Amino acid sequence: MRFMARQNQSNNLLNVLKPLEGVIKGNLTVEQKNILRDAVNLRVFSPALSDNLILILGCQRSGTTLALLMLQAHPQIQGIDETEFPSPFPFPSSIALYSHQLQKKSICLKLPEHIFNVEYIARHFPKVKILWIVRNPYSTISSMSALKNTQGSWIKRCGATELRRFIPFFPEIKQLDFDSLDEISLGAMVWKYKNQALEIYQEKGLQVFNFRYEDLIDNSQNMMSDILKFLDLPWSDRVLEYYKFHQPNKTYPGNTKGDRAIDSSRKSSKPKLTESEQNTIRSIAEDLIIQYGY
Repeated sequence: MRFMARQNQSNNLLNVLKPLEGVIKGNLTVEQKNILRDAVNLRVFSPALSDNLILILGCQRSGTTLALLMLQAHPQIQGIDETEFPSPFPFPSSIALYSHQLQKKSICLKLPEHIFNVEYIARHFPKVKILWIVRNPYSTISSMSALKNTQGSWIKRCGATELRRFIPFFPEIKQLDFDSLDEISLGAMVWKYKNQALEIYQEKGLQVFNFRYEDLIDNSQNMMSDILKFLDLPWSDRVLEYYKFHQPNKTYPGNTKGDRAIDSSRKSSKPKLTESEQNTIRSIAEDLIIQYGY
């Protein structure tokens, strides 16, 4: 009874505060919007409540969606994809964190687009547990290039924007001539700098579990066991049978099917790339490629 009463109180408060989000869309400066958003979300309490928050980070097309699908099948995890947020600023409110604590659940967000928000994450969610997935660059960049819509490939649409977000951390990016970069070179730059950002999170003292997509595919049970230990959560067979718990025929970001079991063929090391393209990638990101054993 006490639990239900406290949960109802938190839900009522959330309902009262939610309409204020509309004010944020008004004619305010970015700084004013951020201040108001933090007030609405009671962000002052977030640091103390952030120990049940999980973030899945890494470069796009690296298996972040698969990791989310597996983890949100766990009975003590609510998984949320960044595309499911109505706001471009998807971090949970203190009320949401508190409500999940009452339910003894963790919130798991997949946020590869928000890696650059490391300062905000470190300040407001210092107890967050971060899962950082890395996939070999050849498969990653090939996948970036293959993911197309009417405006072109993912690299063409998003690559330059992603890189510019990291200029404060890697000033040399500012010197790049984006117009002269071919898709493979631009994709290699994105893979390199987004994965180098891992060191910034570690320097901030945040808890990070770094793992390879290929190891998740080849040794799913062992890898998920290690991940759940890092998250201080008990083992559940559901994480391996995740495809039984997602909507049939639903397509998740990146054309990932939630009701399909792990497909080991997707980890091919150098798919659909010419030798010249492979050499280009290696010339740009060789140190990281060697570091991760690719």
